[in-house]
Amino acid sequence: MRRLLLTLGLGLIGGLMAHDVYEFFVTNEGVAYFSAKPGQGLLVLLLALGGGVVALGISRLPSGVQRGLKLVALGGFGGALVAAAVCFAYWLCRFAASPLGNDAPSWGWSITAFCSVAVAAMLVWSEFRQVWKSARRERTTPARE
Repeated sequence: MRRLLLTLGLGLIGGLMAHDVYEFFVTNEGVAYFSAKPGQGLLVLLLALGGGVVALGISRLPSGVQRGLKLVALGGFGGALVAAAVCFAYWLCRFAASPLGNDAPSWGWSITAFCSVAVAAMLVWSEFRQVWKSARRERTTPARE
């Protein structure tokens, strides 16, 4: 079952990548855009190289430091998502109380977007909790010699 899910997931990612390549080359004419503006292509190249160097540097760090960086990143992203969900809920409540909120046709999309942000926040905090628990488990487990 696990192998089937991995195969389906990789197939989905491959299909989406093929669709993106098609969109870039055929629909959006990305080559024409970057050949007309070579500075933009250079910027993308520099960002890719910088990201690769940062990823390589992080992979060379000890596992404890990597775990700490992961906790900081997940905590910061989770906090930002919670703040976004709170602001979204506040704006939805204010809009519902206004006279314009009674006949707005986009309520379904607004609530769907709010639920998406809320679910993403819950998933990020769940991952944060798992990383936190694994860090505590490794500290309390005696090392075998």
